[in-house]
Amino acid sequence: MLHSGRLSSTTSEIFDPIIKANVRSDQKVHIRIAWSNPDLYKPLIRSTLWDKFMNQGVKRMLDRFRIYAWKFLVLIVVCLPMVVNQGALREVMAADPSPESLINCDIQQGPCRKEFSGMTVTLDIHPKPVKAMKDLKFEVTVSGGKGTTAPYIDLGMPGMNMGPNRVELRRVKDNVFEGQGIIVRCPSGRRTWIATVTLPEVGKVEFVFDVIY
Repeated sequence: MLHSGRLSSTTSEIFDPIIKANVRSDQKVHIRIAWSNPDLYKPLIRSTLWDKFMNQGVKRMLDRFRIYAWKFLVLIVVCLPMVVNQGALREVMAADPSPESLINCDIQQGPCRKEFSGMTVTLDIHPKPVKAMKDLKFEVTVSGGKGTTAPYIDLGMPGMNMGPNRVELRRVKDNVFEGQGIIVRCPSGRRTWIATVTLPEVGKVEFVFDVIY
């Protein structure tokens, strides 16, 4: 405990480690002087420890601020391009629609027809339901054309290169053509296919439909 003249040896033993751990060297001189005066010793110790506490608190606060500022900066760097490029993203999505949105033929329900160069081109596939990896019969009927050369069909997928897969057609009666082919299973799981019917010396017409896996 504290005495009027000098601090007891017990008090000195208690506070010496605190002073060594928490007080700068220049402050220790003043504290040693204050040993002989308890009235000076108490406020000096309180002031020294308070400064130490405040310094540590400010340091922790600054460390947290740096961490939060860094996280905020990362968030801005990641999200800002996404916000800025929303318009560009919408344009890309509009220019590259999903395969399903391109479907213009419900081949599972029956034949599909399209008007082309003053003619009507009809596509039908048997048997139904139309499934991948099965032998299929493709039938193309061309109405309104005279002396039409036998067309052929190229099978593919929207936006994907599936390699050559051509169905050669032969005439079975006036303006009706048939051929055998297989629609393969796409590893991606996509089921939307395009049958491009080419009429030699006339042009092409596309039928987009879903198959069953």
